[in-house]
Amino acid sequence: MKKIIGLIVVIFCFWGCSTTLQKTSDLSPITIDKKAGTNEVAFVSVCVTAKTSDEQLLEIRKKIIQHTKIRFTNFDVIRGSNGDIYFLSMAIDCRDGYSGEFSHSFEPGDTSVQGFYRHYYKNTYNKPFVFGDISDMPAYEPVKRDTVTPPQE
Repeated sequence: MKKIIGLIVVIFCFWGCSTTLQKTSDLSPITIDKKAGTNEVAFVSVCVTAKTSDEQLLEIRKKIIQHTKIRFTNFDVIRGSNGDIYFLSMAIDCRDGYSGEFSHSFEPGDTSVQGFYRHYYKNTYNKPFVFGDISDMPAYEPVKRDTVTPPQE
């Protein structure tokens, strides 16, 4: 019995570590998911780390403008001589009543994820808009399209 409990604890510890590693490595700077069968945006996230490139920041701005109503009222980045972001300041207006602003100084070795997410539909976390340090936010998983049942008429 003790071996089984020990095994379960090890599995949960490994699962937690792998989830954290997945979030910080190969992190997509922007995610936009649309509601099934429509052009309506269901979820938007912007993730910036100290290693985010200028090309990725430009991609974030372009996709936000092209696919959402969200606007940045402030978006400032200061880079160090090594190319890493040292300071990030962001103000977001979702144009639906949700807005926020934050700034963050990336210290050497800082692996935090800064940015925001806007979830337009009911979610299990009951947080439709989160901004700032989103390092500990659960990874977003889009709705599986084949499991969505149409409404009863």
